[in-house]
Amino acid sequence: MSCARPSGRGGVWSEAALMGGAAPTSVLLWGCSGGRASRASPGADCCQHSWRCMAPKSVASHLFVFSFPCRKIVAEYEKTIAQMIEDEQRTNMTSQKNLQQLTMEKDQALADLNSVERSLSDLFRRYENLKGVLEGFKKNEEALKKCAQDYLTRVKQEEQRYQALKVHAEEKLDKANEEIAQVRTKAKAESAALHAGLRKEQMKVESLERTLQQKNQEIEELTKICDELIAKLGKSD
Repeated sequence: MSCARPSGRGGVWSEAALMGGAAPTSVLLWGCSGGRASRASPGADCCQHSWRCMAPKSVASHLFVFSFPCRKIVAEYEKTIAQMIEDEQRTNMTSQKNLQQLTMEKDQALADLNSVERSLSDLFRRYENLKGVLEGFKKNEEALKKCAQDYLTRVKQEEQRYQALKVHAEEKLDKANEEIAQVRTKAKAESAALHAGLRKEQMKVESLERTLQQKNQEIEELTKICDELIAKLGKSD
């Protein structure tokens, strides 16, 4: 590439034109003071303007020599452009890698989110199941409490009945004491019958007490199980 360019005014004829002898007799030369162009004619006094009159081929040779810095500048410019293109390609590759990495991270985050959602769904399902179990335990506990209350009511009724029987027996015994001589055998039989009935009622009371104690133990075990389940649910939350 040459710095010389054809121009009609104040320019320099191209290197090809000068080398080929196509330039006119009048040529444009670059001045040494300020870089202004001056037209030189054959036979003119070039020295008074600090110019040298040169033949066209000589001028072309000088222009060819002067074009080397321009070529060097163009080469440096092309090298810079190539480096910029390479840097841009490298930047694009880095951006693509970063984009792929971000895409992978996004996909991993979405996968983790889906896993967490599935875990939460499973935890909620288990919570609902445990909630149903606890409700069942609560209903059973209420039923057991009601049953125990019924047993206690029956025990009280039996106690009242026992007291009534006891009073009745005492009355009978008092009456029997008055007639003890006549009805001793009968009184003993009645007393034995009453004691047998009393023993039977006592056995019933003892049986009810054992049943009540067993139910209380079952209630305590169920309460303990419920407390453990509630504690586990609290830790899970």
